Amino acid sequence: MTRLCLILVIAPFLVAQSGTAQGPERQWQLGRPLFTIGSETDAHSQFARIVNVLLLPDSGVVVANGGSKELRFFDAGGRFVRQVGREGAGPGEYRFISRVFRLAGDSLGVYEGLGRRLTVLSPTGVFARTVTLAQPSGATGMGGPTPVGGFADGTFASFVNPPPTPRPGQERGALHRLSARWFRHGANGGLIATLGQSPGGEVFLEMADGIVTNWAPPFQRVLRVAVSADRLFAGDGTEPNVIALHRDGAGSTAIRLNTGSLILTTAEVVAHRQEQLDRAPSPAYRTQLETSFSKTPTPTSMPAFAELRVDSDGAVWVQEYRRPGATTIRWHVMHPQGTTIATVDVPASFAITDIRGGRVAGIWLDENDVETVRAYQLRR
Repeated sequence: MTRLCLILVIAPFLVAQSGTAQGPERQWQLGRPLFTIGSETDAHSQFARIVNVLLLPDSGVVVANGGSKELRFFDAGGRFVRQVGREGAGPGEYRFISRVFRLAGDSLGVYEGLGRRLTVLSPTGVFARTVTLAQPSGATGMGGPTPVGGFADGTFASFVNPPPTPRPGQERGALHRLSARWFRHGANGGLIATLGQSPGGEVFLEMADGIVTNWAPPFQRVLRVAVSADRLFAGDGTEPNVIALHRDGAGSTAIRLNTGSLILTTAEVVAHRQEQLDRAPSPAYRTQLETSFSKTPTPTSMPAFAELRVDSDGAVWVQEYRRPGATTIRWHVMHPQGTTIATVDVPASFAITDIRGGRVAGIWLDENDVETVRAYQLRR
């Protein structure tokens, strides 16, 4: 009997130098913090496994807290307003929160990662409906489709990641590249169209005694996606470009990235592995990491980018992959047609999750990996 064991290695993301610089780049900056949410005494401000932080129209934020399976709403001053959701299988309840994203009209989509159930909430968190996404033809047994965001017309974007098919001689102990197939669904979950394909990440598969183990290699290429009003942007950093797919299925274009050298030195690989071991939350997890490092090949280069976001103006934010030891992260703000608008340098401890107007929100990790939520003004 073949079993699939999934072992994830969490790596901090960022890169060398990205961007298609066409003309002088502007340097945007984070201004003063608008608020910080995090407390050792207030249960509403204690977080565990934050899935996402989204900016709200009233200048507050909603925090999807995976540990408690709930969404918490805070006002423009970072003060707690309400929480919705809890663990369970009923309407507005979640057994697991995998993704949370903004939909048309500032509604919220909550995807559990189990089955094809998507919960739609009002902008204030009131339960609206449950949507079951239709299974694309030929995608049965692939664990999808997985919804990732909503277009301005009320339709949804989703993807399916076909499982890797080992090539001759790669049945065990080999790195496999994946591809993602993208789809558009109606507001009721029905399938409207196939939008296209993009690179979908990589896995290292090993087979022993009938058990297939999925190891995550260092500097792993991972599928990233961001959805705007009329298109989605996707890729995994294997190549220095981001694929753009229009919601109307009008084909794909590529945003080309001008990366600096992505070549890794031996010292950087060693430093990266040590960073991961030092941040292991338990001795058992550290042992798992050490085993993973011994199984997977030593990487020679970093991914071309680490994360993707789309701001409220439709610009694409591309995050560089952080070299080991770097204390800042660079984001490139790009026009959907590929020209660079600006760059933004942020502390390596701050992961940007949303950009809206002149505000930036995200998750701050301290030296003990304690999560807090921060929002900043964006100085353009």
